[in-house]
Amino acid sequence: MSAVFGSGLSVGAEVDVRDRFREQWNRGYEIAGTTTTGYLVRRHSDGYVLPVEFAPRDISPARC
Repeated sequence: MSAVFGSGLSVGAEVDVRDRFREQWNRGYEIAGTTTTGYLVRRHSDGYVLPVEFAPRDISPARC
């Protein structure tokens, strides 16, 4: 779990994730790991790694 996609995001990078149901971007996440096709993310509020893989199109570098 160490691949880096074309976006240049790697483990520990601060990111926003797209809510698949409401099509909104949410803040407060970081890359927890990578797979061959996407990313695993950790929620800052409680340190929980979400149990779903996110496609590169659903991850964006964190906005300030």
